[in-house]
Amino acid sequence: MRRAALAVQLIAASPGVTAQQALPVTEPVSAHFEIVETSSYVPSNVGQHFEEIYAVVVERLGVSLEERVRLVFSPPNPGPCRQRGATMFPSRAAESDQPPIVWIFADGNTDPKQISAAWAHELGHAVQAFAIDGGRSLGTMFVEGFATWAAGPYWLEWLGADSFRSAVTSYVAAGTYVPLHENDEFFDTLSEEAAAKFGDDCLRQRDIIYTEWAAFIDYLVEEHGRERLYSLFRAPPLVNEAVPVRRPNFPAVYGSSLERLEAEWLERLRP
Repeated sequence: MRRAALAVQLIAASPGVTAQQALPVTEPVSAHFEIVETSSYVPSNVGQHFEEIYAVVVERLGVSLEERVRLVFSPPNPGPCRQRGATMFPSRAAESDQPPIVWIFADGNTDPKQISAAWAHELGHAVQAFAIDGGRSLGTMFVEGFATWAAGPYWLEWLGADSFRSAVTSYVAAGTYVPLHENDEFFDTLSEEAAAKFGDDCLRQRDIIYTEWAAFIDYLVEEHGRERLYSLFRAPPLVNEAVPVRRPNFPAVYGSSLERLEAEWLERLRP
C-alpha cells in the first residue's frame, strides 16, 4: 500500500493511471457504485453481484460508505508481481469531494472468484479510509490484512480455504508461514526487485502475508471486539525513524507488542 500526491493509497502501483486522469463516468450501476469506461470488458453480472458483495463487506465492518464508489475495469498487467486491484482516494490534505476509485484488473479470462475477491478487498480499503480512520491510514501490511479480512468469504472462496484459521494452519504445517512481527512494514511483492527476488512465487508470497494478517485480525476481533481493532487506526502510530512508515500501536490498544500477540495467537492455532 503506498500513498501518492493527490490520491492515493494503492494495493499496487497502477502503471499508466494517475489521479489527475480524466475518467468518463457512466450512469450509476447501483446505489453504491458506478462504472468508469476505460476498457471494453465489464463482467455481465456486475450490478447485482457487486451489490451483494458490498452488502456483505459493510455488514462485516459494521459501517458503510456515504460516497458512491467509482469502479474501473482495466486489462490485467503482465508479470509475476502483477496487481489484481487498487484503490485511490484524495489525501487528507486535499479538499476534494472526489469519491473513492477502485481499479479491478481483469478480462474475460480472469477467474470470476478472483474478481469478486479483488472488489471485496478494495472495498474494504475504501470503507476503512472514508468511514473508519478518517484518512489517517497506517502504511503497513496491517491495512492489507484488514482489507483481506473485510473481503472475508470472497477471499476465502477464491483461495479455496474454509477459514482464515485453516489457511494459516496449513502455512504453519507446510513451513511457509511468514512471521507478522518481522513483516509489519511494507512487504514488497510489487516492484521489479520483488519480481527478481520471488520470481513466479511472487503472488503466492503476497497472498500468504495478506491472509496471515487477515487471520490475525480475525483473532483480535473474536477476542477483543471490532471497535477495539478500529482503535488501532486512531491511536498514535508507531513510527520507524529509519523507514517513514506509520505502524499500528498494538501496546497502546492491546497492552502487548505485536510479537507477543502473534505468539499467543499461534499458540491458539495449535491442534
